[in-house]
Amino acid sequence: RGGSVGAKVDDGADDEEMTSDQRLVDKRGVRDDMDDETYHMRQVATRMAGDEDDNGDEVEDVTFQGGYRIPGDIYAKLFDYQRTAIKWLWELHTQQAGGIMGDEMGLGKTVQITAFLAGLHHSGL
Repeated sequence: RGGSVGAKVDDGADDEEMTSDQRLVDKRGVRDDMDDETYHMRQVATRMAGDEDDNGDEVEDVTFQGGYRIPGDIYAKLFDYQRTAIKWLWELHTQQAGGIMGDEMGLGKTVQITAFLAGLHHSGL
């Protein structure tokens, strides 16, 4: 496939004149990695961007036992299994224990860790 993920391309060509390799680049000039799961998750994240729910109301923070608070706008955007991972990470943290996150590629390990760290920061912990 040549090129790297995230490579910027600006050839000025119209969609009709583009080669199949050039079609892998989105409107921002970022190369698509051809991973359907990651693409779907990016679409969902883009649609859900913002600090309000679908009704325009502000989303309340979620508080766990022990004082851990995660911003509601972040928590609302997580899939159920990612929310479970956040709870698990909090349990490990309260026990001063370590853990290993491992699953299939594209399920959001980075998102889960980032959300957990955002919650620690938001909680002042």
